[in-house]
Amino acid sequence: MSEERVSDPFPDALLAARLFASAPTMFRGLVLRGATPARDALLAALIADVSDRLSCRRMPGHIDDERLLGGIDIAASLAAGKPVETRGLLAEAEGGVLIVPMAERLEDAIAGRLAQALDDGRVGVILLDDAIEAEDAPPVSLLERSAFHCDLSTSREWAELTLPPSHRQVSEGVNEADMQALAAGAAALGVGSVRALIH
Repeated sequence: MSEERVSDPFPDALLAARLFASAPTMFRGLVLRGATPARDALLAALIADVSDRLSCRRMPGHIDDERLLGGIDIAASLAAGKPVETRGLLAEAEGGVLIVPMAERLEDAIAGRLAQALDDGRVGVILLDDAIEAEDAPPVSLLERSAFHCDLSTSREWAELTLPPSHRQVSEGVNEADMQALAAGAAALGVGSVRALIH
């Protein structure tokens, strides 16, 4: 009896990355699960593509509200004799992409701030999910807002690559027939969240 051949997830992840890179704030999020060479290659290509056109920032593993949202720089304010505001990471990444490493360990408060930024269309996020156990995952609030979920933990296909510019134009128009097809597809695949239709 021959073994059933399982297709590698890399080509689908590459397509998702191309779409996300074309309009990060529209698609809101890309989840890349699995710390593998395939994910590293895909992430490097994404960063190279996005950085040419948009701001791209990496979020530190342990970040506080002041660094994320901005605030008053006490030392600079005392020296200047007036309030001096600092820009937060979200402001620095405005209109572009924020890379979130170890997203499965993200604190709920920070996840809530990011979810609000996604709802406001301020940034798109790339969630790097390094979890090993199936039950470990990034916060649901961010997963629901992310258009693409790619598990590259079993991928063996990878190489240095670039994202071709032909995928940078994405139509925002969807007619009623398209919406019905998307709704039927989501129902058939067991996707219960209505956010699938938003994406």
